[in-house]
Amino acid sequence: MAMFGAIAAAGSLRLGADANWDLRNYHLYNPWALLHDRWQADMGWNVQWFLNPLPQLPYYALVRLWPDDLRPVTALMGIPGALVAWALLLLYRELHRHFELPTPLLTLAWGLSCTGAVTLGELGTTFNDLSVAFIVLLGVCCVLRGLREGDDQRWPALGFFAFGAAMGLKITFGLFVLGPALAWFMTRPRFHALWPGAMAATLGLLLTGGWWFVLLQLRFDSPLFPFFNDLFHSPWWIPINERDPRFDPNGVLQWLFYPFYWWRANILVSEVPFADGRVSLGLLAALAALWPWRGVSVQQRRTLRFMAVMMLLTYLLWLKQFAIYRYMLPLEMLSPWLLLALGAAASQRRAGQGAPLSLWLSSAAVALLLIITTQPPNWGRVSPLGESLLAVESPVDTRKALVVVAQGDPPLGYLAAALPTPRHFVSAHHNLHADTRTGQRARALLAENRERYWVTPGPVTADGPRGLAACFGLQLQVEQCQRVQSSDISLPSLMICPLADHPHPPPPTEVCP
Repeated sequence: MAMFGAIAAAGSLRLGADANWDLRNYHLYNPWALLHDRWQADMGWNVQWFLNPLPQLPYYALVRLWPDDLRPVTALMGIPGALVAWALLLLYRELHRHFELPTPLLTLAWGLSCTGAVTLGELGTTFNDLSVAFIVLLGVCCVLRGLREGDDQRWPALGFFAFGAAMGLKITFGLFVLGPALAWFMTRPRFHALWPGAMAATLGLLLTGGWWFVLLQLRFDSPLFPFFNDLFHSPWWIPINERDPRFDPNGVLQWLFYPFYWWRANILVSEVPFADGRVSLGLLAALAALWPWRGVSVQQRRTLRFMAVMMLLTYLLWLKQFAIYRYMLPLEMLSPWLLLALGAAASQRRAGQGAPLSLWLSSAAVALLLIITTQPPNWGRVSPLGESLLAVESPVDTRKALVVVAQGDPPLGYLAAALPTPRHFVSAHHNLHADTRTGQRARALLAENRERYWVTPGPVTADGPRGLAACFGLQLQVEQCQRVQSSDISLPSLMICPLADHPHPPPPTEVCP
């Protein structure tokens, strides 16, 4: 484990310190807001503000410890990658207990699982998909051990507890509760085998996410606020189901063969280009694993069925609800595992004969193909020798002021945690004019506070970025703007400007689309 940690830390430093869009938008804001009790002080039309902040706490703690030196932060942020490698090692040991396979083949497949495009691309980042995927992988390992030992209760319950805990930390990982649950039902359709997993998943979900769901319900009248508001009808949000449709398949061919499009670098299912063929091969293996292979034991057949059905159903749920590749990252990691398991089942011989030459050759060919075609994504990196985003010097003391930023590009949510703690922080968006309590509260904050500042990249216009200041009857005092010293290299200049009531506010229909 220490070796994994050293390799992951070195890899994270080699890639560079994380500087992704979400980090600047909410990965620093959310834990800061939790620790500073900002429920009443801040308001904005930012969906991500309402995600469970627990996964972001480690990074926030690290940059508070080392705000002026990203090297220790970047190295320690590689730990989730080491944990994933260790969990995958446990899974391949479990595979060896299900199917007698040579160590070199297991090592080769383990290496492919550890080096998927997005697995590598997320090393050292704040997305937290790796850390939550680690929990999912432990859950899969527990379920597989239960299948091997004929245990329908204890080990599967531990596995589903992990699945529930993963969902509580990151709601998108609900895929890895529903998918495994349906796969378990199709593998062991007996009541005594189902209820322990259901209870354990609920317990895991409540342990990591229950407190957050309760807070959202008490504050915003919805436990999943602002998501699925077409069902919960919270008065704090418009009644829609918040999701990003940009990555949905376009046309019948993409709906049917989407994973095969990812062999070449593109942005179909990611914000930045990447290329990886693991999931496409894993889904083909899942379909083939449902075939009644001869010479396979009952326990081996159940293992193949569970993994295959979990892969297929989780993918279909992902395709319908998200279509953002990062959200199904465990499938990338598990695909080489299922490919090797299928190869072992298809070529299973009498004990003592070892793996056939065809399995060796096919494994080497697949490995070579994946190594050649894999292209990790890059969501933004900076030198670890630099300062963190919290290293901001403001010419204005904002501790008694309201600070406004524009929601969207460029993301500036981190400024709430970086500036001298503002009395109020507003992330402005045109939707704050909607007839919701969020909009009413934001408009009241903007109108009632006399000491107000807008922080924006230059060049500055009086109506604010995209006319947002004028939209709320405000105007930036351009002649009084001052430069903010920031380590955010994506912004050549960052200005803080006093706000005043607009002397001739334009009609909202002209500036508030």
